[in-house]
Amino acid sequence: MTLLEEFLSHRLGPSGFSHQAHVEVAWGLLERFPFQEALGKFEAGVRDLSARAGAPEKYHATVTRALLQIIYADQRDLTHESWPDYLHSAPGVLSNSRELLLRHYSAALLHSEQARLTWCEPDRMPLPEANSANTSKAANRKPDAHDHF
Repeated sequence: MTLLEEFLSHRLGPSGFSHQAHVEVAWGLLERFPFQEALGKFEAGVRDLSARAGAPEKYHATVTRALLQIIYADQRDLTHESWPDYLHSAPGVLSNSRELLLRHYSAALLHSEQARLTWCEPDRMPLPEANSANTSKAANRKPDAHDHF
């Protein structure tokens, strides 16, 4: 069973959900689903993992969505055609997501209770567009065994 399958089926344990696993799951969701659907699945899964870890307060709505939007933009970049390519290139979302987010958000906003609980638009630099996009890499490929999710 793949990491994404474990995540979607709620079989993944909190201890197996490192930062790299977060990014890999986000990448996989964006390959298979339109942005809004991927976002819903990602938010629900991360909330579930936080709750099962006994730390629901660790879920951060703004960080979750902002990183997904950044990954979505990276995925549209033709130099990152697969998860191994993306992993190998180690973009900022993998190597220093905090610094990357602080380009878009002031520390005060990003670390606020409001940003943790609800989505907040950036107050420094806009994030790459994703809301209007209703397509995914999945729209351009043939169905496979993963399409039952």
